[in-house]
Amino acid sequence: MNIHALQSLDGRTEAAELMSVKEQILNAQNNKPVLGKSLLYL
Repeated sequence: MNIHALQSLDGRTEAAELMSVKEQILNAQNNKPVLGKSLLYL
């Protein structure tokens, strides 16, 4: 198993931006949300 440690502040900032849920919430094909609300009733 390989482990990559981010060593610079720029690298950490870039990784945080790329892995952010807010940045990845839209579908690239149709620009619609991938995540949505779910209501559960009993």
